[in-house]
Amino acid sequence: MPEKYLPFELIPGMPKELCVSRLVDGEEGLIVILKEFGKTRRFRLTFSGQTAYRAIDEQFRSRTIHHIAQEISFPQPFFVVENSTWLRWLDEESDGLLGGRGFIHIAVMTTDICLDVACTAKPACEVES
Repeated sequence: MPEKYLPFELIPGMPKELCVSRLVDGEEGLIVILKEFGKTRRFRLTFSGQTAYRAIDEQFRSRTIHHIAQEISFPQPFFVVENSTWLRWLDEESDGLLGGRGFIHIAVMTTDICLDVACTAKPACEVES
């Protein structure tokens, strides 16, 4: 079964075009500060319970972005990825540590970075501006 990117709205009225201002991996979990593209408003995402993430310049995810854009209107920043090949790889690489623990793959597609997070819940979001 192929991967499926299912968009979701993190908070009502959140802008669709965002860029990554800062990414911090610390004791509080993975914190991502997103900035509204071309504006000053910022959003703080906190991923608690994350086990892995990858941040890739959006130009190196063009195949995935084109695939998603064929199915939904873009831009769209937040997705749950069903049947994730990345989660399968992570589970295999860890000798099955992810299996049965309820991990989900959240994809955050911004104007500059594509962020993939293996976590147990969608991130908390606060408006910082």
